[in-house]
Amino acid sequence: MEKNSSDCLYIGGRDLTLEDIASVSRSFRPVQLDEKARQRVTLSREIVERLKQDQVKVYGLNTGFASSRDILITGEKAKKLSKNLIKSHAAGVGRPYSEDVVRGSMLVRAHTLAQGNSGVRPELIDAILSMLNNNIYPYVPQQGSCGSSGDLAPLSHLFLVAIGDNDARVHRRCLQKYDEQYSYEGCRSNYRYIATPLDKDFISCTLFPLKGDFSFIELKEKEGLACNNGTVFSAVITALAAYDAGQLLNTADLCAALSYEAIQAVPDCLDEEIINSRPHPGHATSASNLREALAGSALVYSFHDPEETDHNKKNNGPCGFNLAHFNRALAELHKLNQRDFTGVNKEQLQELIALMKRHQKEDIWEKIFHYRQEQARENKLCPKEQELKSCRLALAEVLSFAQTLIITKTGNADFDESFFDIYSQHIRKIVYRSPQVQDNYAIRATATVHGAVRDTLSRTRETIEIELNSTTDNPIILLKRILRQWYIDHPQDNPEELPKREEFTLWLSENRNQVADQVKSAANFHGEPVGLVADHLSAAIAEVGNITERRIALMVDGNHSKGLPTYLTWEAGLNSGFMIPQYTAASIVSENKIAAMPASVDSIPTGANCEDHVSMSTTAARKCAQVIGNVEKIVAWEMLSAYQALQFRKPAKLGAKTSKLENFLSQQIGPHFLRLNDEWREKVGQHSEYQSFTDAFLHSGQVRDTSFFYHLLEQEMRQQLENDLGLDQNIYQSIQPCMLDDVTFYPLHEVAYKLIQQGDIARLW
Repeated sequence: MEKNSSDCLYIGGRDLTLEDIASVSRSFRPVQLDEKARQRVTLSREIVERLKQDQVKVYGLNTGFASSRDILITGEKAKKLSKNLIKSHAAGVGRPYSEDVVRGSMLVRAHTLAQGNSGVRPELIDAILSMLNNNIYPYVPQQGSCGSSGDLAPLSHLFLVAIGDNDARVHRRCLQKYDEQYSYEGCRSNYRYIATPLDKDFISCTLFPLKGDFSFIELKEKEGLACNNGTVFSAVITALAAYDAGQLLNTADLCAALSYEAIQAVPDCLDEEIINSRPHPGHATSASNLREALAGSALVYSFHDPEETDHNKKNNGPCGFNLAHFNRALAELHKLNQRDFTGVNKEQLQELIALMKRHQKEDIWEKIFHYRQEQARENKLCPKEQELKSCRLALAEVLSFAQTLIITKTGNADFDESFFDIYSQHIRKIVYRSPQVQDNYAIRATATVHGAVRDTLSRTRETIEIELNSTTDNPIILLKRILRQWYIDHPQDNPEELPKREEFTLWLSENRNQVADQVKSAANFHGEPVGLVADHLSAAIAEVGNITERRIALMVDGNHSKGLPTYLTWEAGLNSGFMIPQYTAASIVSENKIAAMPASVDSIPTGANCEDHVSMSTTAARKCAQVIGNVEKIVAWEMLSAYQALQFRKPAKLGAKTSKLENFLSQQIGPHFLRLNDEWREKVGQHSEYQSFTDAFLHSGQVRDTSFFYHLLEQEMRQQLENDLGLDQNIYQSIQPCMLDDVTFYPLHEVAYKLIQQGDIARLW
């Protein structure tokens, strides 16, 4: 949950948005009923009182329900009808809905009743808002709604608490929070809850002082049906899912940009003119996001004016220089140099290593830029060929020296194939032989797929925001039509001014027949519009997970990752690296294929065949939320994989937004990479300086500062990069805390997943 939002939301006066739902559901924003809406509701209730007094037969006011709709109920039994309806329909089963869903449903039910088309008293809306503002969290099981007539079972469970039923349950918030780093339930709240029987003074239901007077409400005629008839839970679950999907898409775009750099992608697919040739709005947005994130990157080229003097721009684009192969060659040569028998002259081998390190220190980017200017002036090659030639010239000394060693030693009986393997696998691939033309679909179609999902989300948002602001119970009092007749009979200067209650009541008694005809039964409670868009969004978001998993697979596959090692580990075999995260992502993708199957195409008759077509919108909405949560987990794996992969391409400069993301991950996840390495932790524990530091804190009684501990762990990591891998200081100092040896993965993923869920990554835009 987010922090409290203190500005009050007034309902009934304007339309609610997804952001309003999220702020009340998750940020505990207070809610009040708009005064003009209160007047409307009061007038609407006067209509019900008139109908009751005249004993006009109205469904749900003085009749039974579903197949019992023709049974007339009169007198005091009509009042009991509402209470019986709530009690009998509270037949849901399964795990309870999360707090944000229940809070959102209270908000939307109050808001729809505030439209003035339901005939309830303002006191009922006040009771709902009092529950909401006092953070009372009713126990509402997830299973039991067919989405028509609305969400009968869930809403009945919610209103059991409002009427003070002895068998109602509420959630008591525990004092102990979930660990903010490790939320094992994968929920969006950091709190633990225990479901308990209703305590009528609510002492056990909330940790907070009650805000104003709170009392249970006794339902009157028609109010029971107004409470539990409507698509509220379906709409709120989908609304929160759509809100989360928007946040997820922004996160997915940024993490995909990180993968673009990790794979040194060909960005032609993001060219603005190409996007404009197929101008889907979502496609344009995602492509623009990727371009913005990658601006200034030294790993994903873009061609600028060769006379450019801006340092940030001129450093962009040595597309032919593969830093992963360069760094891995350096590490492999270092290992070879430590052996007694190398098959090549050790002095020459050491000279090659020194030459490569010197190139890094002398800033290879400046050399490439210098040769780029020369090639541009000659203007004999296409831009991509110019880039490759510039890289070859900048690295000519390294490449020719290595090639000389191969030529002079090939055929020699003492020749060790290890050096040849290093040369063939890495050194000769430091500069591409020919320009890269295109990437796999997982890279090239990223903006296309993400964009199509954005367009689906736009349609979902449009539908859901209509639903949130609609009257969805039954029957409906056509208050606006009745008021139009009132204004005809009572002309006035201000047509927006509502009639006074006493005058309106008198007018109703004089026009009872006309008014009775304006209370009509319909099917606004049918959840088909919600179910269809929820199913569509599920399928769309599942595709984000699908293509994301393919980018993960690309990065961990040494045959297709453009120089990255298999499973993103410096020492394969001994370490499995990022092998299993891709397995996990693949399993979730397959799970989503089942979860994304549409629920709204199914229908099963209920209510003794009176309600003979239902929407299954609640099931569709629940599955949609499940798919979004699953895709957040997949994107978390991509984020970790791309972060790890980029460390093989250091010290390359990252893009405008990707550098921001990498720095953020270094701060938030880097310490966990460090502490999960058993060897580093053991060495630091034996460090005399650390022991003295710890003893000082123990004797002082203060809370131990962990920053020094992580500083020592980072020193151990950089020492391993220098000593074991032989990387130059210019390289290893730019490498962020990452995995050098296998670690336990799930704590890393839990942190990454939580950062995505909380919107921390999306906010980096």
